Amino acid sequence: MIKQGDIIRINFGSVIGHEEDKYRPGLVVSNDDYNSYCGGIVLICPVSHAKDFPLHIDLPSGLKTEGKVLCEHIRALDINARNYEYIESVSEDYINDISKILKACVDVNIKASDV
Repeated sequence: MIKQGDIIRINFGSVIGHEEDKYRPGLVVSNDDYNSYCGGIVLICPVSHAKDFPLHIDLPSGLKTEGKVLCEHIRALDINARNYEYIESVSEDYINDISKILKACVDVNIKASDV
């Protein structure tokens, strides 16, 4: 089973506008309960070599995968229909930091400057 904090390579195709597409790495951000109950649907942020932007968070050094996690591009993807490949996992501390940023994006009581 895919777990929160896993980096997988998956097809982000079928997009419109500025959304990230193509077969690329992504960081699984949905928690393990969500992943086990949603029938293969996971929440994932693409990884890219994008420009600097406050919601583009560098992956930790020492991983095979390089780039930035694009937190504002979070998507729900069916990993079974998109033929994913597991690459590696990030630390619990790193996924906790990403989770705080994602929470700040959707929680009306948190300001982005507080993260």
